[in-house]
Amino acid sequence: MSGSNGPPRRFRVSRTATVSARIQELFREAEETGRSSAFKDGLRRILTTLRARPREFGEPLFTYHHAHLQVRVGIDGPASVRFAVHETAYEVVILDVALLAAG
Repeated sequence: MSGSNGPPRRFRVSRTATVSARIQELFREAEETGRSSAFKDGLRRILTTLRARPREFGEPLFTYHHAHLQVRVGIDGPASVRFAVHETAYEVVILDVALLAAG
């Protein structure tokens, strides 16, 4: 017996229009430096991970105890995200996205 009660719950991942615009801006920047594919792939893997297991991804930065939110940062390839994950609900909010410096 597996002990499972069905498929694992998926987290709802949201972001503001500002974060969406920032992603587009960073994609253009990545294109200029020849890293658009790596940035896109890294961001795709990050989003997949945030939907499945955000409490295990990246490193915790701090917790808003009264809001029950833990703010974390995670990196995959040249893509970096700062996000908040609710401690009990299946909610994630992307706070910021960055393109790491080439090197």
